[in-house]
Amino acid sequence: MQGREDKIIKEVIVSEKKELTKTQLLNRQRFFDAAELLFERYGFQKVTIEDVCKAAGMSKPTFYSLFKDKEDLFVRMIIQICETTVEKWESELPEKINPTGKLLSFIDFNADLIKVKPIFISIYKDTSMMEKLTRILYNTRHSPILSSLRRILKDGMKSGHFRRFDPDAVLWMIYTILDSMYIMIPMMTNQPGAGENPKLAREVKQFILRGIGVENVGK
Repeated sequence: MQGREDKIIKEVIVSEKKELTKTQLLNRQRFFDAAELLFERYGFQKVTIEDVCKAAGMSKPTFYSLFKDKEDLFVRMIIQICETTVEKWESELPEKINPTGKLLSFIDFNADLIKVKPIFISIYKDTSMMEKLTRILYNTRHSPILSSLRRILKDGMKSGHFRRFDPDAVLWMIYTILDSMYIMIPMMTNQPGAGENPKLAREVKQFILRGIGVENVGK
């Protein structure tokens, strides 16, 4: 199954390079919008292609002209959501922001993502969707969010803001910390996480910055 999901992810990236007509793009977005709400409410397993088509007001032939199956739809939808949100965040960054400032902004962006897109909370609660998201993230070349974090880390090392390290190893450490402190711990303990506790959020940021060698971390 994992090998099949990896293959789907790679095929999605290759096929995304192919230009779609305006009508195809609009139809695809209608399927994405409908599927996002359905997956968010019912989970991946319970939602059928028929459900998606009905919610989107589209036919099954139109669905299969754009997607191979429900799995293909899910992967394309998640990647598109990530690409859109990352592009919006990056476009709003100050022009002369340094790597440290960009990393802090990324942490806030990553925390706000679950508020902007509740589908991610549903994914963390749904084992089947969580497994698929993990496979997408594992293929970090194809993950817009982790690719952005990798660029920040590499730019920080190159400019001397961060100490030298293996960017991929640190990338996963940082993402695991954010994942745990902002999402998993609150879900498991029913206690406020870093997203709801400003003091904890500051401590998380300080811990990460000290770990990559940023001096004079603010209180």
